[in-house]
Parts: sequence; C-alpha cells; structure tokens
Amino acid sequence: VLVVVGAIGFVGVKGGQRTIQNINEETLPRIAAIDDIKSNVFLIRVESLRHTLVLESDRKEIFDKVIASSRALIAQRMTEYEKLATDEKDKQLFADERKLYAAYLVTLDKLLELSRNNDNAFVRITLDKDFDPVAEKLRLALETHQKYVREQVTTAGKASERFATRSAALSGVMLLLGVAAIAVFGVLIGRSIVSGVSVVQATVVRIERDLDFSLRVPAKQQ
Repeated sequence: VLVVVGAIGFVGVKGGQRTIQNINEETLPRIAAIDDIKSNVFLIRVESLRHTLVLESDRKEIFDKVIASSRALIAQRMTEYEKLATDEKDKQLFADERKLYAAYLVTLDKLLELSRNNDNAFVRITLDKDFDPVAEKLRLALETHQKYVREQVTTAGKASERFATRSAALSGVMLLLGVAAIAVFGVLIGRSIVSGVSVVQATVVRIERDLDFSLRVPAKQQ
C-alpha cells in the first residue's frame, strides 16, 4: 500500500514539474517576446510622431536611429516567436500580427520620408488616414495575443492544481484503505491468538483435572 501511495505521489510531483517546465521553457518566453514586440511597436509610434514635430534634420536622425533599433529588435523577436508558437490559434494570431506589422512598416516609411522632407500637409494626411489606423489595429492584435498567452499560463496552473488535488486525494484514499486492511488483519490475528490461548487453557485444565499428561494442544494448520 505504501508503495502505491508513493507511486501516486511521484506521478503527482512529476505532473507538476512538467507543467512548471512547460511554463518556464515555452509560455514565459512567448509572453516576453510579445511584450517586447508590443512595447517596441509603441516606441516606434511615439518616436515617429516626434520625428514629424521637428524641422532639424540632425534631430530627425536621432529619432531615425531609435526607430531602426526598435525595428531590429522586433524582427529578432518575431523570428524567435516562430519557433515558440504552439497551437493553431497561437500561430494564427501571430500570422495576423505579422501581416499588420508589414502594413505598419509601409505606412511608417512613407510617413518618415514625408517628415524628412518637412512636407507637413501630407504628413498630417498620412498620419490620419494611413499610419494611425494601422497602428491601432496592430496594437489591438498584440493585446489580444498577449491576453491569450497569459490565459494559457492561468489554465496550465489551474490544471496542475487539479491534478495535484486528485493525486493527494487518491493517495489519502489508498492510505486509508491500507490502514483499514492492517486493522482487519490485526483483528483476525488477534482472534486467532485468543482462540489458541483458549485451547491451551482448556487443555491445561483437563490435564490438571484428569491427570492425563498425554494430552496435547492440537496443532491448527493455517
């Protein structure tokens, strides 16, 4: 019984360890990648707006460098995420983001080029009609994806808790059954001993009464 209880406990521990390993090696890196992509998309949006508000080319170059750095990081994180995406919904959400991001870059390049030429009238038009709408769609897509991955962590954690609870309950039941079995065996053994002692006592009484020393306690085969 103890071996069975130990085996159930071992299975429960291994199940919890697998869940933790999956979260650490797969889910958390996915969350980190999406967070980086989302934050850098937002940074590009802010820096591009600042780009349009200044006239000096040297100041625009500073914003260009920040935007280029963010674009490089986003490209790196998206490449990494391709290997991290697991289920079909996750892959579809990521594919939608990549399409929106590609459209985002097209409008971004157009906006920055107009800004470098200080063509303020067309900058405003491009912001309102092209850049901002795509940027907003991308933001919403990233938030949806981020929420989905975070929910997977919660779901995995709850599943692990339920599995641990079932294992603990099963171990408790097996332990109680073991205790009950031991108690039953104890009662049977006790009754057997009492029965044997009674036979011995009866035989002794007969020997003392009849002075028949040839009497023996009958052996009982179990």
